[in-house]
Parts: sequence; C-alpha cells; structure tokens
Amino acid sequence: MAVKSLTLTLKLLYLEYAVTVAWHVTRPIPVLEHDHVTLNCAVEGQTWDEQQVDWYYNSLSHIYRYETQERQIGYGRWETRARADAPFQLTIHNISVIDDGYYSCDVGYPSRDVRTIRSAVNVADGPHVTVEVKEGRNLTITCTVNANPPPSYVRLTKGKTLKREDTNIGKMLNGEQDDVNIVEYTKIDVGRSDAGTYQFIAANSVDRTIIFIPLEYHCDSSGECGLVRQGKIIPTTEPDSDSSESTALSATPEC
Repeated sequence: MAVKSLTLTLKLLYLEYAVTVAWHVTRPIPVLEHDHVTLNCAVEGQTWDEQQVDWYYNSLSHIYRYETQERQIGYGRWETRARADAPFQLTIHNISVIDDGYYSCDVGYPSRDVRTIRSAVNVADGPHVTVEVKEGRNLTITCTVNANPPPSYVRLTKGKTLKREDTNIGKMLNGEQDDVNIVEYTKIDVGRSDAGTYQFIAANSVDRTIIFIPLEYHCDSSGECGLVRQGKIIPTTEPDSDSSESTALSATPEC
C-alpha cells in the first residue's frame, strides 16, 4: 500500500477587537497508518513579524512550546517547523492509530491575545485479529477483531461443515447482537470429523485479514480425546484456494 502525504491548514481568522479564545473543530482527517500528515497553523488576514505558536495533542500534551523551542519528550515522529514564507507546521511521520486525537495550535499575537484551533485526526487501520482456542473434548474458538473503521464483514469456516447457527454470527444477522468484533464457535463432545483447518476472515474498507487455525484430534495416554492446535495459528492476507467453496458465516453479504 502506497504511503501518502497529506496537508491540512488550520486557519485562525484575525478579528481586530476580539480578546477571547476561539475554538473551531475541523472534520476528521481520514488517513491510513504509515501516512505522513502535516498540519499548518496560519493567521488569515494579518501579517506578523513572527508567529508564536504552541502545539497541543488532545488539549493536554504540550507538543511544542514556542518560547523555549522545546518539544515534548517521547514524540520523536512529530516534527515542527517555521518558515518566513509558510505557516507554522506540525508534521506527523509514519502515523499510527496511537496518533488518533485532536491537535491544537495556539497563536500568540503582539497583544498576547490567543486564538486556538484544533483538528481531529482519524487514523484508519485494517483488521487485527486475535484468536483464542479452548482445546479438549469441548472446543471453543474465539476470534476478536480490532479495526478502524469496525469490520463490515466477518466469517468463520471449516470446509462446508459450519453453519451460521453454530456461531454467534446468527445472532448478529437476526439483530440480537450488535458487536461484530467478536466471533465465537463452540462444539461440545468433538469427534475426529471436527479436526481440520478452520479459517477466519475479517474485512473493512481498509484491508482484509485471513487467519488459518489448524486443529487435530488427539488422544492422551488415559484415553481422553479432544482437539488440540496443530502447529501455530497462521495469519495471512491472501485467501486459500478453497475459500470460494466454503460455506460463509458472514455478518454482511460477501465482499
């Protein structure tokens, strides 16, 4: 996925007699992880010998202080820059979901009047899937999805053997459950036919993630039998060749 660079200008309108702090919230900037985002803080309608600008994150963390030229320790990817021919800039390099939030700039005028403007940065991210398997005679597979925006599509398959009512996806489709971030499958008293590779797919408008969950039927020395993991759970971004023949368990129609 190509990395983009985006620029947004936060304009502070100059009002000659205004002495109060003015807030304006722009619409969220839709960006993807690893993009480079530049925020410009500019005074419109007035020229100043120098712009005294402080930057804040979520109105609390002081990113940059003009008077001391100090940057907040720990924010190595945030770069500030001022030029005579350009607005004061804050650049976020290699942006990630931890950079979600509001960015504010305070401009100090010669009269020390201060205006403040802020912009919401919304970082989109593809699905990150966590899989938990309760092994044994009674099997439970729980797939949890973390994504922004939330997943619009989820399904769990094992060949053609799984049905919607076998998982909580049936409840989602019937309107009994709103959370499509967690898909759970439970099978009581498993047999050899329950062994095999289970596949979980989650997708949103950014990306798609596919997880393969191989399970084998195993009996211990005491004769107790059940399903156990066979090797490691394997994440991938490419579907397997048989996925089109599987019975889909989906919270929305096929992508």
